[in-house]
Amino acid sequence: MTPPAAVDSRRRDVLATTVLVGALAALLGLGVVLGVVSSFLSLAHVRLFGVRLPIGPLVAVVANLTVGLLGSRGTGTRAGAVLPGLGWLGAILPFAMFRPEGDLVIDGSAPALAFLLLGSLAWAVAAGLGPGRPAGATPAS
Repeated sequence: MTPPAAVDSRRRDVLATTVLVGALAALLGLGVVLGVVSSFLSLAHVRLFGVRLPIGPLVAVVANLTVGLLGSRGTGTRAGAVLPGLGWLGAILPFAMFRPEGDLVIDGSAPALAFLLLGSLAWAVAAGLGPGRPAGATPAS
């Protein structure tokens, strides 16, 4: 017969793993949502003192860094930073491809390329800076 303390410990481990997997799935979904929304903002701009400034790259950098760092801190794993970036990248790439109808959301302009490159770079920085350990690693004793 298994001691009650071992059963409680096993239940806590199962619950913690379930919560972690759910949080990581939610972060992946949040990355997809951010990718779709930011794709349509990739060419948006504001005029400041008569100068046209693109806000798409700014949105991509701020959103990817924020979600990546908070996801990593919240889950305690690097996967918390990587999964939103994968969702973001998976969502924006179809918008950068030509369609048979000729529709294209993210074109080859400088602001659109800055959006793609800076957004991806922000995701990589968040994954590298995020506090946490690789998923599945155990703390050194």
